[in-house]
Amino acid sequence: MIHGLRVVAYDVWGDKRGVVPAVTEISTVRPLNELSTAQLTVSAEALGSELLTLPVEFAVETKTDTGWVEEPGHRFLASKRSLNRVSLDAYTLSGISVAVALRWATVWEASPSSEDLKREFKSVTPGSMLGELLAEARGRADGTGLVWAPGLSWDFDAVRDSSGRPWPRNARHSWNRSDDLLKVLGWFASKGAVDWRMNGRVLQVFVSETTMGGDATGSKIRRAFSTSLPVDESWEDIVTVARFVGDEGLLVEKTNLGAVRHLGRIERWSEQGQVTNPATANLFLDGVLSPRKGPAVEYRREWVAGASPAQPYPGQGYDLGSWVPIEKYGEDTKLRVVELQLKQDDAGNVTGAEALGTRIQSIAEKLARRTTDLSSGQVGGENGRPVAPSKVTKPSGRVEGVTVTASQALNEQGVPVGAVEVSWVPIAGNPDCEVEIRVGSDQWRLAGVFKGNSAIIAGPPTGQVSIRVRVAGTEDTAPGEWSGVASVVVESDGVITPRPTGLVLSSRLGVVYGGWDGKVLAPDGSVAGAPPSFHHLEVAVTEVDREPPAGVDVDDAVYSVPGVAVIEGEKIGSRVWLWARLVDLRGGVSAWTACGAVQVAGVKGPDIEANSVTANSINVGSVTGAIGSFVQAYVGQVTGDAANFVKAVVDNITANRAVLNTLWADIIYGRMISADMIIGGVIQADQLRLGGVNISPECLRGMGTVRNPVSYGSTSMDGSSFEVGSSSLDSQKIQTGAVKINGWGNGWIPRLDSKTIVAEKLAIGWQNGESMTMISSIVKDPQSSAGMYFNSGFRAERLDSYSDIVAAGNVYGVKFVESSTRASKYDPEPVRDLTGILDVEPVAYRPQSAIDEWRKQFGEAGPSRPLKPLPERMAGWRAEDLEAAGLGICVTHDLETGRPVGVEYSRLTVALWQVLRQQQGEIDGLKAQLAALGGGA
Repeated sequence: MIHGLRVVAYDVWGDKRGVVPAVTEISTVRPLNELSTAQLTVSAEALGSELLTLPVEFAVETKTDTGWVEEPGHRFLASKRSLNRVSLDAYTLSGISVAVALRWATVWEASPSSEDLKREFKSVTPGSMLGELLAEARGRADGTGLVWAPGLSWDFDAVRDSSGRPWPRNARHSWNRSDDLLKVLGWFASKGAVDWRMNGRVLQVFVSETTMGGDATGSKIRRAFSTSLPVDESWEDIVTVARFVGDEGLLVEKTNLGAVRHLGRIERWSEQGQVTNPATANLFLDGVLSPRKGPAVEYRREWVAGASPAQPYPGQGYDLGSWVPIEKYGEDTKLRVVELQLKQDDAGNVTGAEALGTRIQSIAEKLARRTTDLSSGQVGGENGRPVAPSKVTKPSGRVEGVTVTASQALNEQGVPVGAVEVSWVPIAGNPDCEVEIRVGSDQWRLAGVFKGNSAIIAGPPTGQVSIRVRVAGTEDTAPGEWSGVASVVVESDGVITPRPTGLVLSSRLGVVYGGWDGKVLAPDGSVAGAPPSFHHLEVAVTEVDREPPAGVDVDDAVYSVPGVAVIEGEKIGSRVWLWARLVDLRGGVSAWTACGAVQVAGVKGPDIEANSVTANSINVGSVTGAIGSFVQAYVGQVTGDAANFVKAVVDNITANRAVLNTLWADIIYGRMISADMIIGGVIQADQLRLGGVNISPECLRGMGTVRNPVSYGSTSMDGSSFEVGSSSLDSQKIQTGAVKINGWGNGWIPRLDSKTIVAEKLAIGWQNGESMTMISSIVKDPQSSAGMYFNSGFRAERLDSYSDIVAAGNVYGVKFVESSTRASKYDPEPVRDLTGILDVEPVAYRPQSAIDEWRKQFGEAGPSRPLKPLPERMAGWRAEDLEAAGLGICVTHDLETGRPVGVEYSRLTVALWQVLRQQQGEIDGLKAQLAALGGGA
């Protein structure tokens, strides 16, 4: 349960300032593997508002059933304060995750051996690369002595992630010195290598989809407990065929083979000037067609805290990154939590929402960012032709009409990478031109000298890339004047791992084979050889024609070029779909290639025809014969008179005689089983021998325990009232000396553990152990709800209790001691005035529990009921009366409801002491007056 939210203020990277009660509204958004944000509404004149004086760091804490906790991702740095000068009673404070500090540190230093001033990492773990860069950033200092993010820490290393799990693979990458550390971390997350979060000020990085990708299928977060379950499905952007038009007559057409066919043919054009590379056009069309195969779907869940006692909450059953179930929608049955939202309004009501799967993004907006020249306003995109640059020849001098476009290109190995395409107005004489590039606010650097009026710069960093061009100088002339600056946003700088060609599928003897020719699909759709960076091919199997989900376990890996994938264990006769993807040396993973479907074939007549089969190893779906002798067998079903195995992994055995050393099976039925070891869920047999010993119900009888009774027979122990077989315990009184559960004497009961014990009399001696432990209570009255209730007498040499002890009868003890030392009293302060006790009248009463017991014995009053004396009256105060008089400190309260439940008479002595001190003061004053009068006389 989430009962509420609150804000705690801190000095930036420093000590805690305190809880801020002045915050009236709280809202947080935590996206997966991105910076979380928060927004607060603060009452400017309220108590504690000064704690949020800028600069400030703050945490949003959640109140659960166990207390206030700060969930991961809920630590922020105040980034913006918005104040309405007309109304100064409130302002808005925006916050961003403390992980924003990763933007404030960069790679900074290049590798000594790098000629192009890159920082190069060769085959290191994510923890090694991140840890090295973080440690270097922390160790740098300038002349002022300032240290980067002094309060930020991390709990992973080069060998293990933040949960202690070993890093499963290495990575290779080169960074520009200007790349910030958040970009480095985001690169690993984008490659599916890590998930990350901030836990307070601690950066935690995990192997992808492990700690932050757990299976939370037990949390039915969409089926119930929700105020709204929106599922947005859009059919607006489906495309079946698209064309790309570029410069120099480039025309590429591509069919969207996986698109839905219900709407018929749907055409789309994508036109972009300055693109002359067919590979770039194909990749562009892939980006257009891939998300337009079917309707775009987004799942969300919105909820109100406290709507149901069984309602799940973030951090309580599921969390950011968890895989959660949904009602089947199309082929979707489980999606990942990719965003969490929490909000508390000014009335204290808590609401929340989750986004499941991948949030829908505007494809048109993404394409516009990729094809917009921010300097000249040239815009290209789907169904829109850009304004072509002027073909008028300019005299040598300042370069005009510079246009840049984000696209893709092939590197030296023929692998597609992110690229920037540059073009400008042709210059008379077609001189060489220098092109310089700048990323963000970094220094300009030379990208190269190019002939003509265009250039492709492969592998630029992501972010805002600026380009300028000038005519290159010669021996006789100085360089020309720099052109105006043109900019573009680059979204990808990583190497794109090519997809493999499809597999040739076949099946025999219950095994599926997928032959790979060792080729890959080039960006233009042509077939090319595997790149030098090839490491292995992964193959996955699905039961439906749907791409495997993220995090799927692959069924086989092929390390040779070409090679054959071998898939075992699929059900005979079933139809399965195979998918293949490429993994390169740097850990990059390609998209899946659909390889089609195949039916799993079992053993057929041409495969095996024999009365007796003897083999070292056999992989078959079904074996039927008189005798089967195997050293090792993987079989779906065995039918016959005799089966002899050294090792067998089978689903079903039907045989008159089965002899085997090791057997793995779910259910075994047989008249006789001889084996050294049997592991099975259910074993039913007329005769069972293990290790030469005949195991029968008579042998097992008496071997049960109180906690694990056996069900063989109905053997009684000292009378019919204690039956081991039926686990019944009907005796009204049990007196035990030295109790043994079985004949070997190793079944002693060391203690008696129970949630509830109901008995007229419970006598426990030393024979039963040193203690009696009750997790819940000893209950005589079924109406009792908590505590320990005794309606008669209770005697004990020692009584330890962490809850209330209520007795309708007597509690006898040699000595009752309440700890009252200085150390036992936390945060003492003066007691306020309690003399109001004199205004509260005590009452004479009969205890309700005694009246209830009396009625059980004698019934209600009536003419036929003999008169019996009522329980004696007692005298005391009522808790409600003391509470109403402002004496709540003398009253005990229910911890959940807060209502008064009892009077602490030991505390009333403090009130009476105050009364006596007041009276003594008045007496002393009267004595002083009398003395003064006497002296005057």
